[in-house]
Amino acid sequence: MRKRRIYKTNRTFIMIALMIALLVPTISPKEAHAASGTTYYISSSEGNDNNNGLSQAKPWKSLEKISTAAMQPGDKFLFKAGDVWAGSLKLKNIAGTAEAPIIFDKYGSTDPNSRPILNGNGTTTTEPFSLYTYYSGVSDKTQSAVIDITDGSYLEINNFEVTNYSETIISQRAGIAIKTSATNQAQWLANAHKGIVIKNNYVHDVNGNPKGHKMGSGGILLLGNISDALVENNKVINVDIEGIRNAGLYKEGDVTANFPKVLTNVQFKNNYIEKVQGDGIVMSNIGTNGRIEYNTVVDHSFKNVGNVNYAGLWVIAVKDTVIQYNEVYGGKFGYNDGQAFDVDMFSEGTLYQYNYSHDNRGGFILFMGGSRNSLVRYNISVNDGNGAYLLHYLPTTANDAPLIHNNTFFADSNINTKIFSHTNRYAKLYNNIFMAKGTMNMGSNTFAGGEIKNNAFYPGSDIKGQSFSGVVLENSIFESPKFARPGEEPKNIISGLDAFNAAALDGYKLLSDSPLINAGADVSSLTPSVWAAASKDFFNNNISGAADIGAHEFSNDPPVIVKPEVLPTEIKLNQTATELYLGQSGAALTATVLPADAWFKGVKWSSSNPSVASVDASGKISAISVGTAAITAQSVVNASVKATSQVTVHPSTPVNKYIVASDDAYLSEDKKTVQLRIDGEMQGGGTVNNPPYYKVSYETDNPHAAVDPLTGKLTFTGDLAGVNEIGVTADIQEYKNLIYSESFENGWGDFVTEQNPPTSGSGGKLSDKVAYHGKYGVLYDNPPAVEKVFGPNQQGIVTMMLYDDGSKDGRTRVVSHVGNKRENLFAAMGIFFDGGTVGNLDNYSIRASSSATAWEKTSIPRTVGWHELKWDYTSGTDLKMYIDNQLVKTTTAIKNFDRISLAFVWDNASGRTFGFDNIKYASSDVKTTYKTEKLKVSVNKPERLATILTGPESIQSGKSFAIKYGLNGVEQKVYAQHIALNYDANLFEYVEAASLIDGVTIVDSEVGASGKLQFIIASLGAGQAVAKDAEIALLTFKAKEVAETATGTISIASATLGDEQGAETTAELASLGIKVIVEEPGIPGDFNGDEKVSVGDLALIAVHYGKDTTSSDWQDVKRFDLNHDGKIDIVDLAAVAKLMIG
Repeated sequence: MRKRRIYKTNRTFIMIALMIALLVPTISPKEAHAASGTTYYISSSEGNDNNNGLSQAKPWKSLEKISTAAMQPGDKFLFKAGDVWAGSLKLKNIAGTAEAPIIFDKYGSTDPNSRPILNGNGTTTTEPFSLYTYYSGVSDKTQSAVIDITDGSYLEINNFEVTNYSETIISQRAGIAIKTSATNQAQWLANAHKGIVIKNNYVHDVNGNPKGHKMGSGGILLLGNISDALVENNKVINVDIEGIRNAGLYKEGDVTANFPKVLTNVQFKNNYIEKVQGDGIVMSNIGTNGRIEYNTVVDHSFKNVGNVNYAGLWVIAVKDTVIQYNEVYGGKFGYNDGQAFDVDMFSEGTLYQYNYSHDNRGGFILFMGGSRNSLVRYNISVNDGNGAYLLHYLPTTANDAPLIHNNTFFADSNINTKIFSHTNRYAKLYNNIFMAKGTMNMGSNTFAGGEIKNNAFYPGSDIKGQSFSGVVLENSIFESPKFARPGEEPKNIISGLDAFNAAALDGYKLLSDSPLINAGADVSSLTPSVWAAASKDFFNNNISGAADIGAHEFSNDPPVIVKPEVLPTEIKLNQTATELYLGQSGAALTATVLPADAWFKGVKWSSSNPSVASVDASGKISAISVGTAAITAQSVVNASVKATSQVTVHPSTPVNKYIVASDDAYLSEDKKTVQLRIDGEMQGGGTVNNPPYYKVSYETDNPHAAVDPLTGKLTFTGDLAGVNEIGVTADIQEYKNLIYSESFENGWGDFVTEQNPPTSGSGGKLSDKVAYHGKYGVLYDNPPAVEKVFGPNQQGIVTMMLYDDGSKDGRTRVVSHVGNKRENLFAAMGIFFDGGTVGNLDNYSIRASSSATAWEKTSIPRTVGWHELKWDYTSGTDLKMYIDNQLVKTTTAIKNFDRISLAFVWDNASGRTFGFDNIKYASSDVKTTYKTEKLKVSVNKPERLATILTGPESIQSGKSFAIKYGLNGVEQKVYAQHIALNYDANLFEYVEAASLIDGVTIVDSEVGASGKLQFIIASLGAGQAVAKDAEIALLTFKAKEVAETATGTISIASATLGDEQGAETTAELASLGIKVIVEEPGIPGDFNGDEKVSVGDLALIAVHYGKDTTSSDWQDVKRFDLNHDGKIDIVDLAAVAKLMIG
């Protein structure tokens, strides 16, 4: 370790005490073997309930037999492995002792994967569950399970396979449920049970009531006052709602009754939970010695069931509980939550350490208010919180705030997250690493207090230089932490109890030159008194001396494999010059960071003149005023690497005409779609993308080609063989008397946050996730509302498009208002349900009233997609409201308007998708239709496998000549060829053939009668295949003596090819026509007629050098082509030179 050793007696004793406390619990649930009692055997395949059940030869048969048995301490009930039982094993008031528990287990196989199978087939009951008696929040007050035990103590349930699935029966049910009966707190406290061991079971496919209460359905449930419980080495897969949990008393209106912290020694160890609708593991009501360790939770919060909060592995109302050596990943939904971990309400002294989380949508951990002395240290988080945050953070006071230190957070380039979820919170953040290849900001600029010290933010471009009020921000490091191999995301690193493979994450170890070594703050004095300061890091290294930053304490232990950071060296922009027009669409710049394997592709955008053209964090440019500006993309890790685009903003001019455009206007066998768009040609001659219009419809001249008017995507569904081109036109509709238009292609435009909003929040956001017009729309995300305010007494038509994702889960209030101040009268349409009695989720709602409860259900059912909302104020006497062109309301309560409001007033989207786009205000409903010119979409035809023959166009009689045979359009490797060739035997005489490729040989050839040839060609080894277009063989012929010029043909008669699998295919056939020319009188090469070949003849060839059959005067100059290959080149010059010399 590269640091001074510091030895202090009191610290040594603290470390020893901590190791004993954390690694060797003094209290553990007993798993005693029965000292006495009777062993019973049960077999569904071989048993009979009339047997005595005392031997494997005479087993009992049914679950009912066991349910009626008188059970004594020490009894064992062994089920035959591999046998199947249908129904439920339901038991009440049974108890073993600490020395002699009652055991339910298996016999007949030592294979750990061979178990007795209990299939509940969807258990249900009409019997109320006592803990729900006074809980009005639960409509289904029943609870059943396959192994269903009420008021039992000192029981072991081992080695069962349990399933409980029904597609038709909806009920709160579980795989294994151990319950205690009580209807109030006094009964609950008095009816204490203990000594429950559940080990080595496989619980799967339990579909409880998806709308039921959390503790009613799940895999393994301990419901009630149950201490000394061990749930170990179980697999729980595909269950609703919970994976493994315990729960206390639920009594409506009395929070303290819900959460008495009295349970002792409850431990969940080495369990594997996968695909649970809700929470993976939950522990509650712990007074002492609660432990959750060595568990793997995969795909928690797996189902989207609306506004119900779930997380991966968490605690509520626990005291001094340890959560360590767990892996949690793949949290998908969970509404407001979806985190890996959670310190929920009423908890004291909760310790999260040495855990690994990754790919959890809701982030790393949730902290609720009202818990004290929470400690989170030496954990690693990878790719958590995409689209959300790392810390779902609610504490606002020093007492509630957790101590978060020495954790490592990494986010890859595809992750967009932030550190804190909320503003005005109290923070205690020390010695953590936040490394983000994508986007990661602080999430808040205002805090209620606290310290953020000695943390590393890399690159931290959204944090460095920012101002944060209310918190002490000191000693931040904005340098590379020098990890060994960041970006790795291993899975399933726990192989058993005490088998947490921290080495799988050694890519997040610091290298010896890391600036974070010895750079941490001493947090020992801040550590809650219930816990000692950490003595080990995530990788089990000793901690001494000055602390490092992050989860790794460097100890001269770098991993064997190290991947040095690749820094950016160049940035290229898709446009170096950009032309914009005021009032029209903006432009999107794209930055390509090089080299391709650079770790950080992030850039920071800036404008030299934001009053002319502004740019957002994604490179989207908005035109603000006429002028010029330079837009720069700068590397977030190397400020010297940058690129610039010059932007010119022109004055606003009308659109002269609309154009159907595309950047990829072609189709092929591998590409059956084309992305179209509408461009606008301005009166000044420039072009803009996505000019304003009301609606567009496309038309093609091919019945197999259709265009989606919303996305502009052309899709071809037929056979392209006979198609060379497809034409596309568009009809563009726009209001004739347009007053105002906004489709958010150039930013928010005139829309601003509503004045004095009743609800705070981050507001809606511009997004390309859904858009009706162009690329961008307004995505509903958070309050408050945004509005465009006009002058008073406006009259006309207002339309806009609303996107509905169809979700029908809980409170949903996404509406738009076109009227005056909404406090006076709300003239709104959209989706409205307050979670209680006002509004509905099945149909769209309207309101034209000052009463908050005056929402009316329309006849228009909700469906996924875009819907038009329309306010008609043209009459001057009333308002007519339309949804999808259907009149839904007429009112005289309002006759004019002064604003358009996107009324995100109350809620947040919580993962749902709602949006607005294409807002229009016109004085009348009259529209004009514009027809575009045709866009031609070409069809690229595939190159087919074909033979080729190349050679001279003509040859002098009596002379030898050569032609070349080859292949074009080669996609599969060719190893063998059988080629048949025909030639005109009256004009040509075959001489010989030779291979042109090393490793490819002509194995055999045959000269037949009347001008027929065959060649057998083969590759000599696997590496010698013909794998691309190539010339393969040189064939030599001689032109026969003829009396007059004649043309003959050499052609491929057949071509059969073989590949590496022995499959045969044929190639298209080639032919070559060659003219045999009678030798002209005179001296060959004497072009000037002086009866000799001399420099004058050479000069005539030189004058016409380079001409070929395509030249306009070829008929006059072709006599200089001595070798008759269709061109005058060096060969012809050389031939004359040879005649001159010799």
